[in-house]
Amino acid sequence: MTLNIPSLGIITAPILDSYQNWHYALYAVGAVAWAMVYLLAIRQGVARKVLLLPIAAICLSISGDLAVSFFIPERHGILPGNSTGVLINRIWLGLDIFVLYALYRWGKSQLIETPRNLYWYIGVTAVLVFLTWMQYIFITTVDLNENLGPMSALITNIIMSFGYIMLSLDPYYKNGSKLIAWSKLVGTLSFSVLLYTVYSDGMFGFFFVLAGGLCAVMDTVYLVRISTKRQPFPEPESEFDRKYLTTRSYIKEKESSSTNRHNFSVSV
Repeated sequence: MTLNIPSLGIITAPILDSYQNWHYALYAVGAVAWAMVYLLAIRQGVARKVLLLPIAAICLSISGDLAVSFFIPERHGILPGNSTGVLINRIWLGLDIFVLYALYRWGKSQLIETPRNLYWYIGVTAVLVFLTWMQYIFITTVDLNENLGPMSALITNIIMSFGYIMLSLDPYYKNGSKLIAWSKLVGTLSFSVLLYTVYSDGMFGFFFVLAGGLCAVMDTVYLVRISTKRQPFPEPESEFDRKYLTTRSYIKEKESSSTNRHNFSVSV
């Protein structure tokens, strides 16, 4: 299926006419690293019955894969002109099916307020439909006018990196995986270097350096956090305590409660 929306042609990116072996090597390293991210997240997530990827990034990633796999004809993948890109994207979309199941089944556990199942299913479906449409418009009109979405992919990557840091701030967070974090870091750096060499002129090269560097910094921060983080808090005593999703507010509440009880016992 092809949606007939004319491209605005806002940006025309200079690209290489031919590629060296090291271009394909970078592509392979990035693809394998990101495949490990998804496979490990699926395997560990199903075993723990939890979504191991940030909700916002997953919605953007799945919608982007849907857009480039079914609604945008021809040129797909990081390297333009590769006819196997459509097949690769649809295979990748197969991994998204398992992530999508985890999103519907366990994704709401990342929210402070847990909605009812029906509202959650309807909300996620509506968001995915809307984002698929928006990804299609962005990729075909703004994203280098190449119908392959490298800028969209890196923006999604930035949101994922930020999402991981936010998850790690939860004192109950115990699903951090150093192997997933390392794989994401390696995959992002590989694709960022590749994209910089392909679109190296002017603002395009600057964007990929900036975006790749920002992802690398945030991924490193996340790695440090999950590597040095103390043991997660024990399960909260009540649903009320579970609402405190920052260590500072939780500790302050507990210390205040403990102090009040102590003062009361002394005065009596």
